[in-house]
Order: sequence, then structure tokens, then C-alpha cells
Amino acid sequence: MNESLQRAIALKPRLRQVIYNEWISFGFFPCYASVQLRGDPTLNLSDLGNFLLSRSDPLVRLSTLLLWPFRLLQFVSKPNRDGVSFHIPTSGKRVIRFHTFFTDFYFYSTIRRMVQDQSLSQEEREKWEQILSEMVELALKNQIVYEAEGEAFRVFQFFPKSELHCDALSAGALFLRLSGLAQIDSDADDTFVLLEMFSDFLELLQADGLSNMPEEWRQSMVTSLSAILPLPYWKLVKYNQFRPNGEAIPRLNYTSIEPLGGMSTWFVRKGKSEDTPDLVVNVNVLRSMLVNRAHWGLFKSAEALETLQGIIAFLHHNVASGLFRTDRGYSFYIAEFFCAMFARLWQVLISLDPMERQRLDPEEKLAYIRTEVLSYLAQDLNPTFRTLNPLDAALALTSAIQLEQVDEVLASQWVEIICERFKDQLYPYCAYEIFKGKIPTHMVYGSEATTAALVYDAIDELEAYLSRVA
Repeated sequence: MNESLQRAIALKPRLRQVIYNEWISFGFFPCYASVQLRGDPTLNLSDLGNFLLSRSDPLVRLSTLLLWPFRLLQFVSKPNRDGVSFHIPTSGKRVIRFHTFFTDFYFYSTIRRMVQDQSLSQEEREKWEQILSEMVELALKNQIVYEAEGEAFRVFQFFPKSELHCDALSAGALFLRLSGLAQIDSDADDTFVLLEMFSDFLELLQADGLSNMPEEWRQSMVTSLSAILPLPYWKLVKYNQFRPNGEAIPRLNYTSIEPLGGMSTWFVRKGKSEDTPDLVVNVNVLRSMLVNRAHWGLFKSAEALETLQGIIAFLHHNVASGLFRTDRGYSFYIAEFFCAMFARLWQVLISLDPMERQRLDPEEKLAYIRTEVLSYLAQDLNPTFRTLNPLDAALALTSAIQLEQVDEVLASQWVEIICERFKDQLYPYCAYEIFKGKIPTHMVYGSEATTAALVYDAIDELEAYLSRVA
């Protein structure tokens, strides 16, 4: 392992440069979406009917109907697979380049690791601190007011309202404008990962981090974040949660998910949830709630605690059924990303006071999910049994470490994939699927820089782990 670790650590400066070049080149971290005309193989005619009755833009529904015959491609050709997650082309007529807060969250997490790296020079740390600051500033500029339960919450869209960043004359920009996708609703995933980001950034400011930034700017940021974070966002969760005493069944479901306890991905209109909850979205919401537990007084309110436990029950039910391992378990994600995001949740969970953990999860349902996720890593992401790409290997490695159960043989295999597949060129790794738009036409999302960032996380996590156990 030591030899592999040294090879992996040697990649970190190059990965940092890739991420920095991406920011300098674009002024944001682009994400790419590729339209897959063959569609999602798990979708059926009933799903198509649901989609045609949904609130999606009429042009999107019409194009979906017209493109449905292209599903015949599934019988005559297979998509090029390079592991578990799809390879994403980043150029071509059916590729859309855009900016989304969803991917910003993952870059933020990676850059925070860099800021804490004592081996970096002060000059380089300040460079990364500046990028963190600009990312948070941009998010704050794109707040949208959403009223629920008598409160006015600050929420966020998948596409930043003022910062779409598409080439104006590109086919992708035209598609977004005509389809109405550029004006999609605010959603739980983007909102809650940003609230997690805001909480971390506020702690950084209050701990006298970012000392190179002007004091007036620092105070302005503290004021802005302090105005958002104390809002009782658990009420927003409950308002959008499927419950027996409220909205219990989604009108729109392309999956086999049992929805009770889960939160709708898109914030509801007129008090009625439509879309089935996604497992990863709910993991992200739960983690953000626990990160912000002090801001929102979660353990001081029986109603807030009940809302949290509803999400836990939702996750537990759909994991116990084995659904989390399958494509029918997700509207927007894939199973390996569920593992990765749950592993991040587990790290937050073990930071809780033991009494808080007992109150939150008396039946230890989250511990059961941990066991199932570890089983998935050992079976479905085992290089002995299937081909993995660098993103697959990175997510598996990070998840195993954060879940506190590292198999040395598996870890060595994952590290070997990361090292062997590295190419010393503009982008060392290809773009792979981290997210999907599971409408019947199917779109997959990712970027080369996102792969680099998540690989960086895995290497950094492994380095810290081996230092702890040495």
C-alpha cells in the first residue's frame, strides 16, 4: 500500500492545477450534459405516461414523446461503458455546457481540503481561499424567496438564475431556452448542499480564517450568512415531505421508490408534491440538517426530530429492500454516489453527541444502511469482479474510509486504478457520470474537472487515514 500511496500522493499537485485551470479558464466550474437518445432502459411506457402528465415544460414533453422511438437503439447497440458510471463526452452537438450549484458543492469540499493542507504555501492557500469566497458570493447573489409554513426561506435553483453560462449560439443553449429547462424550479438538492456549504464557510470566517480578505468584506459575509442559516429549514423539509398525514403518494414516479418519509426533490407548488423522492437527495438533505442542527434547533423540537426520523425511515426502507443498488432506485443519481454521500453523512453522524445519536436513530437504522453500503462496495465496486473507472474507484475508496471499514486489498486495487488511469495531459481523467436527468430521453452529467476533484478527495482521505492508523 505504501508504494501505491506515494504514487497517488504524487498526483495531487497536478490535480490541483487541473481544478485551478478550470476556474481560471471559465470563471466557474462547468458541468456537461450529454443527451442519450436511447433513453434509460429502466423506464417503461407507464413512466412515459406519467411524464406526459407532469408539470414539465410542454416542449420537453413533446420532444420526449417524439424521441421515444429512438429507444429501439437499445436493441441494436450498447452504450460505451468504462466502468459503473457512464463516460460523458464534453464536446459535440448533443452536449450542453453549463454551471450548476450542484457541482459547486463538490468542488467546494475539495478546495476546503486544500485550504487545510499544511504542505501548501501560504500563497497557494490564499489562492484557494479566494476561490472559495467567490463561490459563496455567487451563491448568495442567486437567492430565491420561497414561502412555506408561514416562513420566507432562501432557496436555490439547479441553474443559477443569473449565471447560466452557456455559449449563447450553441445548440445546448438553444435547447435549454426552447425546452424551458433553464427556468426549472428551485430544488432541495441545491438548496441544502449550499446550506451545508454556508455553515462551513461561516465557521471558517468565525475561526479567523481567510485572514487575507478585507475586514469589511468578512463582516458583510458573516451578516449575509447569519441572516440565512437561522431560518427553520426543517419546516421547509416537512412541507415537502411525503407523510401519512399529508401528501402521501407522488403523482410522478419513474422509480420503484416507496416515498413515505422522503422529501420531494423539487419544491412543491400550491402545497402539493409531485415527484418521487430521490435517495441521494434525501441523504444530502439529512446531512445538511445535521450539520445545521444548532442553527435550526433540531433536538429542541419534537416535530423537527420527527421530520428527521421520517427521512431516516425512508432511506432505511428503500435500502433494506435492495432498491438502492438498482437504477430503479434513483431519479437523478446512481448507486455509487448514494454510497459516497451516505459516507459523508456517516462522518457527520459520528460527530454527534451519543445522546443526540440515540434520540435521532434509536433503532440504529443508519448503522444498518452503513452495513448495506459496505456490502455494495465489496461486491458491486470490487475490481476483481468488474471493470471500474477512476471515478468509480475514487468514490469507493473515499466511502470505505469514511465508513471506517477499509479492506486493504480492495483499497490497494482502487488506488491502482486511480494511478494507472492517470494521463499526464490537460485533463488526466475523462468525465464520468455523477448525476442524471432521468426523463425518458435521459441525460447524464459530469466533467473532467469533477472527476479530478473527487479523485483528489480519495487520495487526500487515504493519506489522512494511513497517517491515523500508522
